[in-house]
This record gives sequence, C-alpha cells and structure tokens, in this order.
Amino acid sequence: MVGVSAERDELRRLVEELPDEEVPAAVAELRLRVAPQADRPWPPPWFAAASGSRTDIGRTGMGVGVRDGAPQPDISSVDAFKRALLEAKSIVYVDPASGATSGTHFAAVLQKLGIADAVKAKTKLVPGGYPAELVAKGEVEMVVHQISEIVPVKGVTLVGPLPKELQKLTIYSDGETDPVAHVTSTYSIPPLDGNMEP
Repeated sequence: MVGVSAERDELRRLVEELPDEEVPAAVAELRLRVAPQADRPWPPPWFAAASGSRTDIGRTGMGVGVRDGAPQPDISSVDAFKRALLEAKSIVYVDPASGATSGTHFAAVLQKLGIADAVKAKTKLVPGGYPAELVAKGEVEMVVHQISEIVPVKGVTLVGPLPKELQKLTIYSDGETDPVAHVTSTYSIPPLDGNMEP
C-alpha cells in the first residue's frame, strides 16, 4: 500500500498545482474514470475488503447562495423554496449531464416540484467547479449547489440548506483496500483438467 499512498500524494500535489481554469476538465476526467459502468460493479468487490477500515470523514448538504448584499429568499419550507425558485431572475447549478451529485439531485428536485419547465429558460448549467462564482460576478442571481462549494466563494452569501424533504447529503469516507482481494476477485484462473493444449 506504500506505493499507492505515494501515488495518491503525488496526485493531490499535481491537482493543487493545476491552474484554476484547468481544474474542471481534470475533475470531469477523473469522474469518468471512477463512475459506475454497466460492466463494472460499484463499489468494486475489493473496496470493503479491509473489514472495519471505513471511516466517514465529512459530509455536506445542498444549499442556496446569493450575491453578498442581495436580498435573501425564504427557503425555510418546500413551498417557500419553490416560490423562491420561481421568483428568482436566474439560477445556476451543475449540469446533470456531467454526472455530478448536486446537479443530478437538483434536476430531480425541480421535477419533483413540478417547475423544471418553468425555470428552464432562466437556468444556466455549468460543467462543474464552482457555479457560485457566476453569482459573485453578478451574472446569475441564485446558485443551488453543495454547501461546501458555496461557502468558499468570495462575494457569495449562503442563504441556508435546502428544506430537509429535498435535501441530499454527500458523505465522504476513507478506508483501506486490499489489492490482493482485487486481483483474486477480478481474475479467475481456469482449473487444470489435463486436456489443455500447448
């Protein structure tokens, strides 16, 4: 595991050195590499091989942000949140097509509220990164995204979390894996039956 740990450290270092404008593309590439695929079970069989090693290290929910100094909409209930979305001049969130958790969840929320078509014309979709930056620049009035990615953006105020009935928590976990279990669960060796040809 030492080699893998060193490679992960290098990956973190390389990501930190990326210019800001290249981060969304790098994140999209990594998402493609780790996303579940029809022919690849998720989680992989080796993921939890090291029994008891999983530790939840953080969690974040979905929230709403507006530009600093702007009026803060009432989002305290499902009805109030729906009204705030309908009254907003513009909304930004992560494109569900990117596969991002926040974007796919919020698109489902709009469908559940029955207002997906009503807000479509005033909605801006971004491929990833920090959509709240568009709010900080004054290009969009409201952002709906993970709270952990609204708070760090200067010039944006977190109004609060989505109502609990519409909330989506993302839990970040850490744990050890067993690379031997990965190999043995992925590859099977045919039994010797004495009829093998050279």
